[in-house]
Amino acid sequence: MPNTPSQGRHARIRELARYGAVGVGLVVIEYALYIPIVHLWPQAVLPAHLLARVVAGVAGFVGHSRFSFGLADLRPRDGVRYALIVIVNMALAALLLMTLLPLLGPLVAKLASDGAVIAAGYIAGRRLVFARPARREAIP
Repeated sequence: MPNTPSQGRHARIRELARYGAVGVGLVVIEYALYIPIVHLWPQAVLPAHLLARVVAGVAGFVGHSRFSFGLADLRPRDGVRYALIVIVNMALAALLLMTLLPLLGPLVAKLASDGAVIAAGYIAGRRLVFARPARREAIP
C-alpha cells in the first residue's frame, strides 16, 4: 500500500495504465466482432453493438479484476456488480450510438459513444466492484 501521496499517485497512474491496456484489448475484441457484422448486415448496427459489448464485457471482468486491479479474491457479488455496470454502460452507449448514428455514421458514432462511457466505467468499477479495504498494489 502506498505510504506517501507521491507513491499513491504513482500507484494510481500504474493502475490507470493497466486499465487502459486491458481496455485496448477489449476494444480490439469488440470491434473485431462489430465491424464484420455491420459490414455484412448494415441494418444490424444495434445487435452487433450489443453482442460485441457482451463478449468484451466478460473478457473485461477477467482482465480488469486480475490485471488492472490485481485481485485474486473475487467474490460472486463482484461479478454481479460488474455485470450491472456493463448493462448500464451498454444502455448508455447504445443510446448515444443511436443518437449519434444519423449524424456521424456507424463507426464514428460507435467510437464517440464508447469514449463517453469509458471514464464512467473505470470510476464505477474501481469504487463498486474492485474496491477492497486494503487493496494491495497490483502488478508493479
